[in-house]
Amino acid sequence: MTEGADGDGCTWESLPLLAAQEELLVERVIAPEIARARGVFSAHDPAQLEALGFAPSQRLIPSLVIPVHDLDGNRVGVYARPRDPRNGDRGKPIKYEWPARHHLRLDVPRGIRAQVRDASIPLWVTEGPLKADAAVSRGLCCVALPGVWGFLGNEDIVADWKRIPLSSGKVPRRVYIAFDSDVMQKIEVHRALARLRQMLLNAGADVFIVHLAYLLPEDKHAEIGT
Repeated sequence: MTEGADGDGCTWESLPLLAAQEELLVERVIAPEIARARGVFSAHDPAQLEALGFAPSQRLIPSLVIPVHDLDGNRVGVYARPRDPRNGDRGKPIKYEWPARHHLRLDVPRGIRAQVRDASIPLWVTEGPLKADAAVSRGLCCVALPGVWGFLGNEDIVADWKRIPLSSGKVPRRVYIAFDSDVMQKIEVHRALARLRQMLLNAGADVFIVHLAYLLPEDKHAEIGT
């Protein structure tokens, strides 16, 4: 059982979420106590997003606000997932917004900090905090990268990784990497997967790749926390 997720009767109705955003989390099979531990909430006023550092063009309401936490349980970043996203430079909707001052960090769901520190417990690695919460809701010890390339070129993330034990003495930690099914469809994601695997092997881990079944776009919600 995870820390702060003790089955104390937490319900979706007790969380500060609009119905549509509650449904979004339910579809991803995230347990309400895991969502509460993360501190998600629905922003229904642009001032709420302004207070978190979002630029005027990013203050889209309603938005699901998703805090990011480090290994100590401190909030080190925040994402916003607007109901009606704006389009980016290439005309593609921007599913997630983050403030300009946002530092990319490795996300550690607050209820599993002790497990993450224990090299005897298998570690799962995915992309995005909602996917991590979905995995934790299933009893897995899972951390999240801020994007499939989020483990490279960032001193904060390098420091975050160094705090996570990937071996105990000569015994490697079992690490499972699970990205979206498009790992088999996009060469850049496949390359990111290979680079991450090698980095973890070099750090002493025993690394396994989990290939999720490819789903058509209308079925993507069936993947863990997409």
